[in-house]
Amino acid sequence: MVAQVGSYERKQLLSPSRIVRWSHGRRFELARGLVKSLGGRSLIDYGCGDGMFVKRVHELVDQCVASDVVPCDLSHIRGVPFVRVDELDERHAHRYDLVFCMEVLEHCVAEGVEAVLDDLRRLVAPGGAVVISVPIETGPTLLGKQTVRRVLGARKVGDYQWTERYGLLQLMKMVFARENTAIPRPVHSDGRLKWHTHFGFNWRALARSIERRFVVEDLRFTPLGWTREFASSQAWFVCRPR
Repeated sequence: MVAQVGSYERKQLLSPSRIVRWSHGRRFELARGLVKSLGGRSLIDYGCGDGMFVKRVHELVDQCVASDVVPCDLSHIRGVPFVRVDELDERHAHRYDLVFCMEVLEHCVAEGVEAVLDDLRRLVAPGGAVVISVPIETGPTLLGKQTVRRVLGARKVGDYQWTERYGLLQLMKMVFARENTAIPRPVHSDGRLKWHTHFGFNWRALARSIERRFVVEDLRFTPLGWTREFASSQAWFVCRPR
């Protein structure tokens, strides 16, 4: 399995849905802004997908590396090498001033979450920053997202027609979720990898795991940052290693 060039870009930034384009466009605006404001000469995108983030920021740093669990063809992005996650050996330890991990951890099974967070801490250079973004799938945001997904699914936009549906009790539990709230999350597998969809993801629970390893210097939200988590789609943790 190889990540197809432009696959996520077409789904998100070039979606026929205006709301999808706007939401993900704001996400990448914030990410690019963080690269500029945090500074640093080297960056790794951990969970790069089709490379649409490094495509937009590689010129802002001296060294930019993309990494994922499956191969990705980055031949269209000059000067950005790809390294598989399981090949990030000691040569990469404490090497990167900026470590980005965007929209990855919500897909990881429990042991995978811990492994990824340990990797991020291992990769970041002394004095460097780790930026983690995850979707908000709780509170009023969840109701809004599920409504939009149902509409887009009915219109056969992207893969929204296969979005997993909540039972009423599950939905209410996640709408009023606190950091300890959890519902069973289906595990998907291709025989080699296991993953979750967004279903049942609780970003507040993840925050506790992040804070065990990092000092969270800033918590931001997109696309409507001023609403905090109540009407935003993504949460952003800007961290330094403990």
